[in-house]
Amino acid sequence: MVLASLSELKEHEGISGSALDAFFTSLLARVSAMVDRYCNRTIEAPVGDVTEYYDGSGCPDLFVLRYPIVSVTSVHVDAARAWGAATLIASSSYATDAAGRIRLLPSASVPDLGVRGVFPEGVQNVRVVYVGGYTTVPEDLKEAAILWCSAIFAKRRKLGVLSTSIGAYSVTYGQASVTAPMPAEVRMVLDRYRRPPMVFASS
Repeated sequence: MVLASLSELKEHEGISGSALDAFFTSLLARVSAMVDRYCNRTIEAPVGDVTEYYDGSGCPDLFVLRYPIVSVTSVHVDAARAWGAATLIASSSYATDAAGRIRLLPSASVPDLGVRGVFPEGVQNVRVVYVGGYTTVPEDLKEAAILWCSAIFAKRRKLGVLSTSIGAYSVTYGQASVTAPMPAEVRMVLDRYRRPPMVFASS
């Protein structure tokens, strides 16, 4: 999934033809992935539920990869990783917030541990099925992605045009794959969405 559309990037660059569509499409995908990596999160919400597995930490809080959380389908705690009905934590036993946190309430009943409001320590013993991420990308994030794409495209232009054709005449030179440092104005935006490094899940 990408943070901006092909048409939005082309409009920003003042390009109306389709000769660079394949390059721009690939560039948007690469920059969107780089934004996710820099921000230590997945920005856009997928279509449907995602399933993630976490190591229990002995703390009441668990932070998911995609936020804000749209909805939680289920949370299981199971050292055997069978995820049966008996390992399900009731939805009334936890709360969520805009930072992607699932917090067990003090009175939460955790499977195999009775009443204790923490995720028990373990290896991949917590499973979360949920929908999270932005269903509509914030405008400043979209603009940041476009600006980073533009910086990469500008650097490619300096290296030379990759492909130009007029009738039967064609010229190809320069480099197809180019990268550029994150522009300062892009970093300023992304820093507002960046989450400090923490223990992440597997999907």
